[in-house]
Amino acid sequence: MDAISGKEPLLQKLYLNMFYDLKQDYNINNSIKNLDFNPKPSRKALEDAFIYLKEDWQK
Repeated sequence: MDAISGKEPLLQKLYLNMFYDLKQDYNINNSIKNLDFNPKPSRKALEDAFIYLKEDWQK
Protein backbone atom coordinates (compact mmCIF):
# COMPACT_ATOMS: atom_id res chain seq x y z
CA MET A 1 0.00 0.00 0.00
CA ASP A 2 1.31 3.42 -0.92
CA ALA A 3 1.71 5.73 2.08
CA ILE A 4 0.76 8.85 0.11
CA SER A 5 -2.23 7.71 -1.94
CA GLY A 6 -3.38 4.82 0.27
CA LYS A 7 -3.75 2.67 -2.85
CA GLU A 8 -1.93 -0.37 -4.17
CA PRO A 9 0.72 0.55 -6.77
CA LEU A 10 -0.13 -0.21 -10.41
CA LEU A 11 3.27 -1.84 -10.87
CA GLN A 12 4.63 -3.79 -7.93
CA LYS A 13 8.28 -3.49 -6.94
CA LEU A 14 8.71 -7.26 -7.48
CA TYR A 15 8.03 -6.86 -11.21
CA LEU A 16 10.27 -3.82 -11.55
CA ASN A 17 13.14 -5.68 -9.87
CA MET A 18 12.58 -8.72 -12.08
CA PHE A 19 13.12 -6.72 -15.29
CA TYR A 20 15.62 -4.10 -14.13
CA ASP A 21 19.01 -4.51 -15.80
CA LEU A 22 17.76 -7.49 -17.86
CA LYS A 23 19.61 -7.63 -21.19
CA GLN A 24 17.08 -7.90 -24.00
CA ASP A 25 18.99 -7.14 -27.17
CA TYR A 26 17.37 -8.68 -30.24
CA ASN A 27 18.15 -8.38 -33.91
CA ILE A 28 14.86 -7.96 -35.77
CA ASN A 29 16.31 -7.46 -39.24
CA ASN A 30 15.24 -10.94 -40.36
CA SER A 31 11.65 -10.27 -39.24
CA ILE A 32 11.62 -6.91 -41.00
CA LYS A 33 13.00 -8.42 -44.21
CA ASN A 34 11.08 -11.72 -44.39
CA LEU A 35 7.85 -11.04 -42.53
CA ASP A 36 7.17 -7.40 -43.41
CA PHE A 37 7.42 -6.55 -39.71
CA ASN A 38 7.20 -2.80 -39.21
CA PRO A 39 7.67 -1.96 -35.51
CA LYS A 40 6.65 1.33 -33.96
CA PRO A 41 9.39 3.72 -32.88
CA SER A 42 10.36 3.15 -29.23
CA ARG A 43 8.98 6.48 -28.07
CA LYS A 44 5.57 5.82 -29.69
CA ALA A 45 5.42 2.31 -28.20
CA LEU A 46 6.13 3.68 -24.71
CA GLU A 47 3.58 6.47 -25.10
CA ASP A 48 0.93 3.97 -26.22
CA ALA A 49 1.80 1.64 -23.32
CA PHE A 50 1.47 4.41 -20.73
CA ILE A 51 -1.81 5.61 -22.21
CA TYR A 52 -3.13 2.03 -22.07
CA LEU A 53 -2.00 1.57 -18.47
CA LYS A 54 -3.57 4.87 -17.44
CA GLU A 55 -6.89 4.51 -19.26
CA ASP A 56 -7.71 0.89 -20.11
CA TRP A 57 -5.60 -1.48 -18.02
CA GLN A 58 -8.22 -2.61 -15.51
CA LYS A 59 -11.36 -2.36 -17.64
